[in-house]
Amino acid sequence: MKLYTWIVKYKFVIVALLFISYLCVSENSVFLNLRLNKEIKKLENDNRLLQNKCDQMKLVNEEINENKDAMELYMREYYFLKKENEDVFRINYIENTEK
Repeated sequence: MKLYTWIVKYKFVIVALLFISYLCVSENSVFLNLRLNKEIKKLENDNRLLQNKCDQMKLVNEEINENKDAMELYMREYYFLKKENEDVFRINYIENTEK
């Protein structure tokens, strides 16, 4: 009898707690929405960075197609190609991380 009176007395609190717990574990939970929104922002940022990189590559491609000297320069810089009877030296710098 005590339990029944306690349930009747606090029925709104019990229903509110059940509703809040349902919101926390359902598909539309606040925590899930926060996590998904964070992931969406990260993906949008990645998309923007890749779009910028794609635009840069389109500009490089146009420049290479229009100018043969630019194509030679690009091939030398990125693919380390060389002409006949030519020596190419590549210097790698190592940063000193110790302070």
